[in-house]
Parts: sequence; structure tokens; C-alpha cells
Amino acid sequence: MFTLSEEDFKPDLWEGAKKACWTLQEAAYYVNELGAGGPIDIHQTNEISRAYVWLNKEHQSGRLKNIFELDEVVFTPGTMIRHLWEGEKPVSLKMWALYTYADKGEVCGLLRRGISKKNYLKTAKIIKDKFPDVTKAETIRFLMTLPDRIKGKNDIPVFFNMSETYLIKLLSKNGEEGARGRKKDKDRIFLEEHSDYLVDIIRKELGY
Repeated sequence: MFTLSEEDFKPDLWEGAKKACWTLQEAAYYVNELGAGGPIDIHQTNEISRAYVWLNKEHQSGRLKNIFELDEVVFTPGTMIRHLWEGEKPVSLKMWALYTYADKGEVCGLLRRGISKKNYLKTAKIIKDKFPDVTKAETIRFLMTLPDRIKGKNDIPVFFNMSETYLIKLLSKNGEEGARGRKKDKDRIFLEEHSDYLVDIIRKELGY
């Protein structure tokens, strides 16, 4: 299997990998490591268009059979990926690996950390948008409480427990630090005072 790294996690691709079935259009995007997009122009000569046209021809010829009794033409991700591979057509090995983990109900440690990393960064941005003057230290303190506040589904945590040092480096690297320096108590923002409000927003934004 293709070896995944922490950086390989992309929310749109992971959501696609977990789907029970794909349309031909969705497959053309996913096998090219892109989240499902809009209508495909079959007259274009890019990889998305080529994949879509080929899969559609395979379906029309009967070589790619729809086993679902649905009005919409859909196939399992595994069927699509293997058919492209056996037809010697381009297919993302990264997406294949993501699908394999999703199909088995497994999430490797690196992928868990990747999911958590994206969620921490998105949450830091939410905090910064809602409270522009909050300090970096206060943001970090609040982030470290999230693993206990928001639980994941099955074996996929929303927030992995991360050290203070790791979170500082993560936010610094991605420009989501918050305001620098110490503030007088009367001017300080204490996120714990707004925890219910923030947790509710974070749940909605992250889909939990």
C-alpha cells in the first residue's frame, strides 16, 4: 500500500474516501486527488476530463457495471479505482490508500494526527476571527482543552492531545498565533468565559 504521511490528509479527499459510492463525475475528481467539483467539460484535455470520459465509455460499453439499483449511475470507490488501474489509466495511489483505510474502518496514527492538525488550525482561525485581540498564550490554553470538550466518531479523534510546544510551533508556522504580548487584566480576553459559544461554533464548522 502507498505509505501515507501526516501531510497527505486533506479533508475533502478523506470525506470522499469514506463515501459508500461515487458518481462518475466524483470519481474523476477524487482519483486525481481533488475534492468533488462542478460539471466536467468533456472537450477539455485535462486529467479530470480524460478520467470522466473514459469511465463513462467503460460504463456505456458494459465493462463497468452498475450493481446498485438506483436511478443515478454510481459505483463503489474500490470498483472505480481498480477499474482505472487495470485499464492502465492514471489513478492516485494516495487516494487508493485513503480509501483502503476508510473501507477497513482503520485510520493510521499519521492520518489521525493529520486530521487533528487541520482541525486545530481551523479552530485557531475561528478564535482569531471572533476574538482578534486574544493572546497567543490564551489561544493555546483553550486549544489544549478541546480533546476533552469535543469527541470524535469511532476511532477518529477530532483533536489529538498535543503538547503546548507542538501547538505553538503549529500555529506559528501557519500564521494563526493570535495577538502577541501580555495585556492588563482588564483588557485580557479569557476564552473560558466564552467556551460554550466557541465550542458550539467549532462543532458546526468542523461538522461535529
